[in-house]
Order: sequence, then C-alpha cells, then structure tokens
Amino acid sequence: MKFIHIGDLHLGACPETERGWGEERKKDIEQSLSEVIALANEEQADFLFLCGDIFHKKPSLRDLNRLDSFLSQLVCTKVFMIAGNHDFIDEGSAYLRYRFSADVHLFTEKELTRVYEEAQNTYIYGLSYHSREITEPLYDEARPGTEEGIHILLGHGGDGTHSPIDFHKLKWSGFDYAALGHIHSPEMISEDLIAYGGSLEPLNRTETGRRGFFLGEITDEKKVVRFLPVNQKSYVEVRVNLTKDMDDQEILFAAEEEMKLLGENQMFTLFLQGSKRARIRPDFDLLGAKYRIVDIVDETRGSCTEDSLLESNKDNIIGAVLRRLEGMPEASRFAGDAFEQASRGLYQRRRSEKREKRSAFYIRNIYIDGFGKFCGKELSFEPGLNIVYGPNESGKTTIKEFIVHMLFGLEKSRGIAARSDAYTIYTPVYGGNYGGGMEIISDGHAWLLERSFRTGEKSFNVYDKESGEKGDLSKLYTLSLGAYTDTFCIQEGDIPPSGNLSMELTNYTSNLTGSNTADIKIDLALKALKEKKNMLRRKSREESIVLSEKRERYLKAPESDGQSGKPRSILFFLTAAAVFAAAGFVHQGFFAGCAVFLVLSVLSIKSEKKEMTEQEDFKEELRRDYQIFKEQTDRTEYNINQADAAIQAVLDAAREFRENLGEQFNEKVSEIVSYLTGGEYEKVKIDESLSFMVEYKNRFIDLKYLSAGTVEQIYLAVRLAAGEILYPKEPVPVLMDDIFGNFDDERTRRALDYLSRYSGRQLILFTCKKELFHQLDRKNQKIHWISLEETRE
Repeated sequence: MKFIHIGDLHLGACPETERGWGEERKKDIEQSLSEVIALANEEQADFLFLCGDIFHKKPSLRDLNRLDSFLSQLVCTKVFMIAGNHDFIDEGSAYLRYRFSADVHLFTEKELTRVYEEAQNTYIYGLSYHSREITEPLYDEARPGTEEGIHILLGHGGDGTHSPIDFHKLKWSGFDYAALGHIHSPEMISEDLIAYGGSLEPLNRTETGRRGFFLGEITDEKKVVRFLPVNQKSYVEVRVNLTKDMDDQEILFAAEEEMKLLGENQMFTLFLQGSKRARIRPDFDLLGAKYRIVDIVDETRGSCTEDSLLESNKDNIIGAVLRRLEGMPEASRFAGDAFEQASRGLYQRRRSEKREKRSAFYIRNIYIDGFGKFCGKELSFEPGLNIVYGPNESGKTTIKEFIVHMLFGLEKSRGIAARSDAYTIYTPVYGGNYGGGMEIISDGHAWLLERSFRTGEKSFNVYDKESGEKGDLSKLYTLSLGAYTDTFCIQEGDIPPSGNLSMELTNYTSNLTGSNTADIKIDLALKALKEKKNMLRRKSREESIVLSEKRERYLKAPESDGQSGKPRSILFFLTAAAVFAAAGFVHQGFFAGCAVFLVLSVLSIKSEKKEMTEQEDFKEELRRDYQIFKEQTDRTEYNINQADAAIQAVLDAAREFRENLGEQFNEKVSEIVSYLTGGEYEKVKIDESLSFMVEYKNRFIDLKYLSAGTVEQIYLAVRLAAGEILYPKEPVPVLMDDIFGNFDDERTRRALDYLSRYSGRQLILFTCKKELFHQLDRKNQKIHWISLEETRE
C-alpha cells in the first residue's frame, strides 16, 4: 500500500498580506497542492491523507468546490481527510452539505470511526474537530482493530488546547502509521510510525526550512516513509557581515550577494552583523523592489560607544533620551537606531546639496495644457507681489492648485476617497493633456518643469531652458507638500494651522540647540520605535504558540522509572527450579525449557533497557529544545520592554524640550502679530498643542475674546513664522487664496506690506476684490496685476 500524507494545507491563507505578497502566497499553496497531486498520479499512490486544517478558516461551498477541482485530477488515488481546529465542523458547516465528485471520504464524526479498503486490506481511522479547541486527549486510548491488515490513524493536535497527544502511548498503540496534522513543521516523531506532515508552504516568518509531505509504502516485508519537499518559497535568514569602512551601496551589494546565493524566489529576514559607521543606514527599499524582504534586524555595533554618542549629542534631543536610558543598553540602541532612521532621508538629501542661503526664486510663467476648467491657458508672474483677480467661479483656486501640484505632484487616491480627491476634481473638463508646464527662475537661471498627471501616463521632467539638459528639482527646493500647505500656501477657511504643523514645531523646538542634529524628526523616530515594538510583539505571539507546543510535548513525554521487573522474576524462577530439582520433580526437557526461558528473558531485558534509554533521550531532547526556545522568547519579551522604555524616553524628552525651548518661535510670532496689528498686540504665547494667549493691556487673554479678523491675523502670523523658522532657506513662493475676508483695509495693507517687503519671497495673492488694486496703488505698492476677466476696468 502506498500513501501520501499532508498535514496543514491552509487553503485560502494569504501570508505576508501586509507586505503585498498575500495573493502570490495564496497561489503558492495551490501550486504546491497541484504538484502533490501530479506526484500522486505518477507514483500511483493508493491514498492521499489530509490531516486537518485543510482550509485556513471554515470553508464555504465555493471553497470546497475549489478543493474538489484539485482532487478530481487524481487518477487512482482515494482521499481521506479530517477537519482540524481552523476548519472545524459545526451545525452550519459546508462540509456537511457538499458532495465531492472525486473519490473522497471525510470523517465527520466527533468520535473515532474507521473505513475498510478491501483492495489494499487497509483500515483507516479518523475523527474531525467540532470546535476550535479540544483539551481532551482524543488519541491516547485509540487502538486499532484485531483484524489482519494495515491500520492507519489520521489525527490532528498535539498541544494543550488542541487534543494533546502522548506519543509514547501512540507508539505502542498498534497502529501501523499515525498521520498527524496541526504542527506546521514536518517531523518524524517515531521512525516510519508517527509523523507530522507539516504545511506545504510556510505560513509565517518563524516557519523556516523546507515544507512538503510524506510519501509512504507499507508491505508485508517493509515499511518506508520519506519526506519530499515541495514548497514554492521559504523563509530564509540571511546574515550580512559588515565592516565599518563599508558605505551604503557596499552594504546593499553585500546583502544582495547573500540573497542571490540562496535564490531570489525566497522570503528574507536580513540580520546585519559586525560594525558600521554612525549615520550609515542603507535604503533597503531599493532591494525590496527586487527581493521579498520580510524584516531587517540590525545587530551591528556602531562606530562610536554609547558614551561618545551621548557626549556628541548632549545638548539635543538624542542626548536627552540617552540620559534617560542610562543602564539600559538595548533601549539605548533602539532609540539610537530610530533617530538614525528618522534622519536618514533628510540627512542624505542635505549631504548631497547643502543650501547656504535662500535662492532668488520665483515662478515666471505657467502653461496649463489641461487642468480643471482650463485648457491651453498661460499666465505670467513677476518677483514680489502678484495679484490674480477674478470674480467667483473664475478659476482662481484652480490656478492656485495647478501651481501647487506642478511643484509637488498629484496622486490619485484609492477607494472611496478617489471620488472626491484633487485628482478627480481637477481632471480636465474641456480636453487637453492632464498637466502642463512651469518656468522657474532660480538665481537668475531659467528652469522648465513639465508634468503629466494622468494615471498610466504620469511623467515629470526638469530642463535647463538654455541647454536643454535635464536637471534635478531637489536642487531648487526640498520642501514636502504637507509642509508647504501648512506654511506658505494658505486659502480661505484654512488659516488655522493643522496638527501636522504642531508636530513640525515639536521637531523644531526639540532641536533648537543641536545644530548637528537639526535634521532629526521626532515623529519619524517615534514611528520607527513603534514599528520595532510591533514587530517584536508579532514575533512574541508567534513564539508563544510554538513555546506552548514544545512545553506540552515535553510534559506529555513518558518518564522512565529506571527499573525492570524481569531480573526479579528470573531470580524467582531459578529459585523455584532449584527447589523442584532438589526434590526430584524434574520433568524431561525441564532444563532445556529453562534455558529457552533465560534466553528470552535476557533479550526482553535488553529490549526494555533500550526502550527506557530511548525514552530518556527523547525526554531530554524535548527539555533542551523547550529550554533553548524559552530563552529566546524571554529575550523577545525583554526587548519589548526595552522598546517601551525607549518610546517613553523620547516622549518625555520631547515634552521637556517643548516646555523649555519654544521661546524663539513665540518671539517670531509676536513680532509678526505686532506688525500686522499696528502694535496693538505685541506678545503671543503658544503651547505645544498650538493653543494661543495674547497679551493685551498687561494681561494675557484667550483668542475667544478677540475679533475674527484679529484671530486670523494671529493664525497667519503662526504660519508665516513657522515657515520662516522651519524652512528659512526654502525659496518657494507664498500662495494666498482669498484669505482676507475678515480683514479691514488697514489689516489687508499691513499683511501684504509685510509679505512683499519683509519675507523676500514671491507672493501670489488670489482675490475676488477688485478694489484691492486701487487701494494698493494709492500706497505705491509695486504689484503685478493679473485679471481672469477678458478685460480689466
């Protein structure tokens, strides 16, 4: 009789969904099943045993129909299967309603039943789970029938909550083979007698090593069971040895070489070992586009000690955090790694292009090929103050949005959000290519930006207008879209600053005195620490499951009593024989019988001693395995606590810096507010949550006591101050879209005067107030007027 034994298929599972490989891994499981079925036909196997957790969750009729389509490809192989804890049978189970077209027998009962296959003279025993957990040992008292033939047991479980199994009892139960499921690692518990088939594909990153199935053959003369790997992909640990003279690219190259040796069609956890220089943090996203990188564990030693790191950062946020973590080396390492990661992108960007001063920068003209209501529209601008006039619905906001998205790009949202996102709103109405061009003057040099926004046809190019050579936009400005809309781009109804600006100011105030770490982003450091903690938690959950299984197996392993009853019985027999011989009661052949008995007894003693030794070795091996893995899980729990400590230290240090180092920002806001209000309000206090108090007649009052116009002046001052403090060297223009609705003439004049005379930036103001032009003319303001009407009065 020839059979194939599969443990846990878990059809429908999508491992690594968060990495984007879920559907691919789902197909891998089906592909491995297809290969097993092809081999079953090739080997002409009599039986295919599916030992529980055939599905990752309770199957639907559609799921069962999909399985049937695979099993119906078997030519001469009969299928026997049981339901496990993932796909257990309840009252509404589709298992009870489905009729397989293939030759399939599902054991649906809670109690052990059997089926006899006469052609192979084989009895097959099985039962199915009817609940997610079963704490009773279902198989410890299981015994085969007394009939001649081959007796096969299908089982599922082996830990405390999933039918614990006493493998010693099972070994001596009398079954010719026990095909088990539930443990995902393939394992032969007792040679050619008890085995866990394991899953055909690894289902999480702890399941390293090959996966497959057992192919067995039982005859009167022999019994051979062998493991055959079949999995499409494996989780592989790659250890990359680094030296402190390696740069980013060399580290990436070394990691790629290691992954190539193991095969590109794997899933990698990279362990970085050795030492590397401070600030070196390779961008593994570049490799992630080509290889499936599950996780990166940095075990390297930095080029400087914790003491030297603390000394070089004593006046900034890193030093404040490290002081709180003294005596906690792992927490200090986690925090240091998080700050390095948080500063990586900005550090690399500024390293390649240091801007010593703000460029003389302005937008000279724009050409709208297709954007919202405009098609073939061209506008020109000047340095200084530009006013774009148009009545309501004339397209002022559309032009403003075009400028913003030409500078920073435009992405289409996903799902429901795509129905009302900027991409959808500004899709061309009257034709034209979705996009356009923009000419920028930077330090007297002309650059041409061209963008196409349409999904599938997206493109972006920067050209030197004189030479036609391609340029680099990051050399002109490096501000992000979020930072721009929080500071230099303001529209009606959106004057109050957002929570994003609050975090940017937190980052700033936490680094006021640390010029060497001004690139640090606290929010990104916290994000990195929380991701580290979440990764450790996932690892802990996975390890706890495996640890529980190992503990149960160790506790259930039989103890040897270290003694045998045979020597005492032999001594009793010899004594009795001597008494009978002395009394003359000696039958013919008595001594020959004694000799035979002695030989059999000695052989029995040797067999028992061997069995006891095997039990002791097996128990000790399980104990060592459990202990080693427990130390690993304890270490993971320790690291989770260290990550918690690092997170709390960053939060505490940031709070301290916010409380002590925000005065410069307050002074800048107060300076702008004083100018805008003509000195009526000279001092503003702002806390870390961007709550405001204004000094008025020697006392501080809440904004609720001020007029709407004054409140908007203060909010405008906050945005402008934040821009000047956070991004003083960024040359981008200021865009304002109808923001003076609550400003009187004097407030408007002062705001525009400050922006055009003191900020040094190009200002483009969009307004529906035609009288603004005449008001500013009377004040001899140098302005460039742009009308969206066909003619201007």
